Amino acid sequence: NLINLKKIKDKYQRDNRSVYLYVFLRLKITIFFVIILQLYIKSDHYEADFTFSTGVFWHRIKKPDLKFDKYPQMEGVKPLTEALSLPDGTLSSCVVDLPFLVRGYGGKITERFTSFGSEDELFATNKEMVELAYHKLRRGGFLVMKTMDVSYALKQLWVSDFVTQVAQDKGFELKDKFILIANKRPLHKGKQQHFARKHHSYFFVFKKK
Repeated sequence: NLINLKKIKDKYQRDNRSVYLYVFLRLKITIFFVIILQLYIKSDHYEADFTFSTGVFWHRIKKPDLKFDKYPQMEGVKPLTEALSLPDGTLSSCVVDLPFLVRGYGGKITERFTSFGSEDELFATNKEMVELAYHKLRRGGFLVMKTMDVSYALKQLWVSDFVTQVAQDKGFELKDKFILIANKRPLHKGKQQHFARKHHSYFFVFKKK
């Protein structure tokens, strides 16, 4: 009842396939957030989003009470630094969805999406966000973290493994894992393939012990 996927699919496939793929991917992400709410959070919304951006994932469901971002783009979204002043051990749930690209190695896609300046910054930021969530969540609270592995510069970055290890070392329990397959899978013509292409992302559900 929340989202009529068939109606939306039919409309955008008729009008514009590229727009359809983008909108449909957003809807699938929203559905994942709703399923996690129902299975684990037992609420109609998340309490905080530390990477709110423009809030594209919250258009069809209730927005989090607390909205933060490193670079706020909307009214009501606070700088991420203000999240540090939240009392420790008080949140029941929070969301983190960081960029997955490293600038300079993603081609045109890094011009469209936010990216990290280096591999070290990517891993360090993921670690910092897991630690922030752990400190602000109460015991039994949930961190929902979206991430994905990437290949670049003849290297593979296993970000999902890193996030899982950091979270478990910190004191989280991995309760569930959802896998989202991308609708559009671009091929890089003229470039030799060295690894399996990464066309999926993960939604980890961590519970603070």
